[in-house]
Amino acid sequence: MKSLFLAAISALMLCAALAPVQAQQGDWRGGIRGRISESRARIDRGVEQGALTRRDAQRLYDELDDILGKIERMKADGYLSDRERDIINRDLDRLNRDIGRERHEERRQRSQELLSNWNSFACESTDTATFRLERQVRADRIEVWFRFRGRESSVGYTLAQDGQPLRSGVLVRGDCAPGQDEWCIAAEGIDLRLRPGNYVIRTDRPRICQNAGSGGNGFAKLYGSAQW
Repeated sequence: MKSLFLAAISALMLCAALAPVQAQQGDWRGGIRGRISESRARIDRGVEQGALTRRDAQRLYDELDDILGKIERMKADGYLSDRERDIINRDLDRLNRDIGRERHEERRQRSQELLSNWNSFACESTDTATFRLERQVRADRIEVWFRFRGRESSVGYTLAQDGQPLRSGVLVRGDCAPGQDEWCIAAEGIDLRLRPGNYVIRTDRPRICQNAGSGGNGFAKLYGSAQW
């Protein structure tokens, strides 16, 4: 009986000693390993969607392989310490920023003007610009021709599809008309999949250009790609 009691105590002490190691290994499996899988999946999706070239993807895969090699060296003693996990997480943060930057650059290079109703006639003002899409697109930038006053540098807006709010944000003042520094591009970079339908851009202040040439509709431009 005494032997069984001592054996039970020894087993409990062994479990207590192993718990920190198992917790560290659990962090590796459930935290870092999950982030590695997601990073690899993001690169794979980028290639499949055309958002990454094969060359850019290979550079990102190589960066991921370097991180995996570092992990193997750090795990030579059987586990990752807190400091080592922090280092790996910073490396993965940098990798994810690189993935996002490469995807954005590829989209920018392939971006094209998808629609525009702008013209050179005199402007009157409105708070809305509408457009219709007949096919699905990936939009990466919207612009309106807007009358800023004084030192205004931006204007809030909402984007709705078929009457349903889709996005709210801020359009930032860009290039202005020569000799008329009030009328300027107001734009925001976006990353949206827009399905076929009717869209409305509405600004917080009613100063989007419109005229008879645009059918009374506010001036709007949409940039992006027909591919997703």
